[in-house]
Amino acid sequence: MNLKTANNLVLMTIVGSIILSMVIEALWFKILATIMIAVAMINYFIVMKHEKP
Repeated sequence: MNLKTANNLVLMTIVGSIILSMVIEALWFKILATIMIAVAMINYFIVMKHEKP
């Protein structure tokens, strides 16, 4: 995975989670969305650290 793909994944995850949490008002989904965003951001920073010389 390159940096642009990881960046797009983070953006899609954040936007998708925000839209779905507006639709699904359950607490369990808000926790799941927070975990999904955290995992996508951790992946982004790992890829960013690996890509930079």
